[in-house]
Amino acid sequence: MAVPTTIAPHDLEIRLRDLSRPWRWEAIFANERPVEIEVGTGNGTFLVNAALRSPERAFLGIEVSGKFFSKAVRRAAREGATNVRMVYADAAYVLRHCIPPTSVAAYHFYFPEPWPKKRHAKRRLFQPDMVARLYETLEPGGYLLVVTDVTDYFETIEALLIAEARLERLEESTPPLESARGRTMTSYEKKYRAEGRGIHYGVWWRPPTDPVEVEPPPADAPLEALKEEPMPHVVVERPVKLRDYVAGFRPLAHKEATTVCKATEAYLNSTGTTALVEAVVIEEGLPQKFFVLVSEKPGQATVRLARPDGPERTRGVKRLLALVAKDLLDRSPRSAYGATNIEPFLFHEARGEEP
Repeated sequence: MAVPTTIAPHDLEIRLRDLSRPWRWEAIFANERPVEIEVGTGNGTFLVNAALRSPERAFLGIEVSGKFFSKAVRRAAREGATNVRMVYADAAYVLRHCIPPTSVAAYHFYFPEPWPKKRHAKRRLFQPDMVARLYETLEPGGYLLVVTDVTDYFETIEALLIAEARLERLEESTPPLESARGRTMTSYEKKYRAEGRGIHYGVWWRPPTDPVEVEPPPADAPLEALKEEPMPHVVVERPVKLRDYVAGFRPLAHKEATTVCKATEAYLNSTGTTALVEAVVIEEGLPQKFFVLVSEKPGQATVRLARPDGPERTRGVKRLLALVAKDLLDRSPRSAYGATNIEPFLFHEARGEEP
């Protein structure tokens, strides 16, 4: 038996801020080979087994759950799946902004979230514009495979894919569907089969003769503007003591348009001079989890990102820093904003009102 290659889990992770968009697969996988994408990897059962069976192909997993993302990355590293990469993000964001046109050999959708309530239907991944995007990113001869146990959602997906006239449905005897039936089952599929649920399968492809009329993706380059941007920060003058701030901390939340900012927990170090605030920002489907560092000096406190290589420094991330600074400001009537490089994102008086 071959000994798995030793891999550090972080070597298999894609950080959104490190690559220009659309991506170039040869920059991510270090060589050119067909790319398959699993949307929603769960704990990585299918993705890792598929990668080990087909080392000549590259596999990308997209997972929005931090818990499952970590499990999948650790599994791939543990089993030596060097041809796997994982990205922690909402699939809609990645598919719309990151995937190059005519570059994907296969998409795998295993038990996509059905969002059964009518008011949540807009959250479903399969929408007319997304189906068009899937077609555009498939290479000629590339296919997408859908597996679900939810009959009405499968019928919805089926109708959307049929309505995309540029895609063709494959017969059940075609290799992709036969391969799907014989593949390693996901954890959900094992569970649902044990419960006796019916499973629906469907495969659509972009015909091999389909013309390609797109510009090649731009040359890959790191996002230098983001890397060179000064660390976003806010100084709060005459704040409440940091120990008191952490002791009285309550979760913070702010929502505007397509952005949600939340600060959920605060932790104080042993000396009482710095605190970490656990945060998450979701912008247009892109989730970023990170820590905010609040450091105390005589007469002031500075709010900034805990790590220079942390989240992409988006508008939402800066708004989150401003939210924490405003919370610190509100704890003392004597406090005021000091030096900052994110002035447009600050919350101003009357306390709680926005600029």
